[in-house]
Amino acid sequence: MNNKNQNHIVVIEAYEGFIEYLADEVEERKSLQGLGLPLDEIADNLNCRITIFGWDHWYRYELKETWVPTPATRPISAPDFSNPSTVFQSTRVKRIPIPTRDPDYCLPFDKKGLSPRSYGLINDSGLLFFASYCLNKELQEFYRNDPFRAVILPMWGGLGYVSQMARATSTVNSLDVPFVVVVTDTSGNRQMANQEGMWTRHAIIRRQMEDLSLALADLALVFGPRGKDIANAGRLPDASAPVCVPRRIGDSLLDKIACASEQSSDIQIPLQFFLYEPQQASSGVLTALDAVNLLANKGMRIDRPVISAGPSMTFAPMKPREFPEYWSSRGAVRELVREQQWKWEKDYPRLEQVFPVRLYPSFFDHLPNIWAELARGSLVLLSPAAAEGLAPGEILPREVLIQGVPSPESVADCMGKIAGADIKILDQIRRKLCSQVAKARREKQRSFLAGEVKEALEQMLLSRPKPQDLSRIALMFLDRRMPLRTLVQKDEPPSLPALRPGTRRGTLSVVVTCYEMGVMIKESVASVWASERQPDEVLLVDDGSYGEETLGRIKELEHYASEKGLPLEIIRQRNQGLALARNTGLKAANGEFISFLDGDDIIEPQFYRMAMK
Repeated sequence: MNNKNQNHIVVIEAYEGFIEYLADEVEERKSLQGLGLPLDEIADNLNCRITIFGWDHWYRYELKETWVPTPATRPISAPDFSNPSTVFQSTRVKRIPIPTRDPDYCLPFDKKGLSPRSYGLINDSGLLFFASYCLNKELQEFYRNDPFRAVILPMWGGLGYVSQMARATSTVNSLDVPFVVVVTDTSGNRQMANQEGMWTRHAIIRRQMEDLSLALADLALVFGPRGKDIANAGRLPDASAPVCVPRRIGDSLLDKIACASEQSSDIQIPLQFFLYEPQQASSGVLTALDAVNLLANKGMRIDRPVISAGPSMTFAPMKPREFPEYWSSRGAVRELVREQQWKWEKDYPRLEQVFPVRLYPSFFDHLPNIWAELARGSLVLLSPAAAEGLAPGEILPREVLIQGVPSPESVADCMGKIAGADIKILDQIRRKLCSQVAKARREKQRSFLAGEVKEALEQMLLSRPKPQDLSRIALMFLDRRMPLRTLVQKDEPPSLPALRPGTRRGTLSVVVTCYEMGVMIKESVASVWASERQPDEVLLVDDGSYGEETLGRIKELEHYASEKGLPLEIIRQRNQGLALARNTGLKAANGEFISFLDGDDIIEPQFYRMAMK
């Protein structure tokens, strides 16, 4: 890879915004840049340039132009989406905003607003589908000016859906480059936890976009076992294995964690449990609240109230009330607050003169930054989602891990054990965890993972893999309850009927049905004749047309076909309806493959060529 233009990879960040709000902590927002990948290192290892596309300029339009009325968890107050300073040091890596440009008008949103088609896409399929559609247009434009060899994008949100489907179906002007998907978590986990309505149209489309983006990817990158399980379940059995990649973490933060591993805490201070997340169910706030209630019902009292802090959120079942206000109206919660077992706050809590234990009982997490909390000297309690990619290759202390999907019972059990332990023991666990994290990030395991990523990307760029088999991927729509891999492994192709005597293999018959189509029937048959892959037989079934215009057009087609030697057979019958007209054509057809076309439709020139591959 020596050509400057060929030495170029594009990375698409996840769309956050109001409907996907993740965090307001500066360190956590920095960790979202570049999908959490060590792009400086990747750029150096592959000797390439990397351009990061960010959605920052899009977010301010969500309150007006691109507003989506679908129930979704949103922050109460407008967040600060100003982009923190870049975390990348290499001159090979640059970050640019995705233009806020309507794909039809080709003008900024605030110049002319959105076109009717854009409003339709948003209202019908959701904001993320519209973003995926716009992204495809912008990638095509960017490629014309500055070619690139691959696109890396998040599975979460399904932003690659339009571009990947265009490539898989050989759509005109589609990007014929490999697509790499970074697997963190699924919208299904977040929607289910937040009770956002799993079966609303937008929710279904969102999950479909993610599933297809993963299945169509040429390579899947994961940060740990959870992502690996998601990737394996959602891809074809013969697809390339997911590759584990180390998360990016700055040297200065690692130095602070290393220092924290060597510094002992004051063992005479009290324990303080706290959460600092957007106040929503998917962050685990309700699970922690129920866990504290379980402990209280068992007669176990915590010395200091568990603090639940963070940006206040609202979602469909409790609009327009804030999350803390809504749940504080429940008697059990009021009792916990009165008994000083639970406390609501907005800002990050002051933790002087306490031994802090931050809870991460999350059901969903996209690139959490646990390292910043460890650097502050806190102990952490982690769900599998939160622990993903924290210390690759290290077996973390069991005391800091919630086993399986977080439940009030499992979280209460972990909190009870921590609350009953000696502070000196807890501090030893904290220091051991910090030491493991620092070791994992600076020793052999990280170098090994970085080498695997380099090898996988190099192989993909050199081999130029063909798009995944869309016909097998489509099996996922037969049963959305089962993962794609399971469906494919269980699938047995049906036995095909024997060919009629005299039928030649690979032949194509097109049956065009007509009832009073007028001039449209002529345009329809002409589009079939103009196909790049000419049909071997064209059957026009006239289902009892009587109007002079339609009958005249059919005669013109007969004359033209005879004069030019084009395939056309006219079958006339009394009016019996579309279904019987198609059956008439089916009985008369002699091709191995048969296509039906209504007389008021036209076919694209490349359709039969692509369908007969």
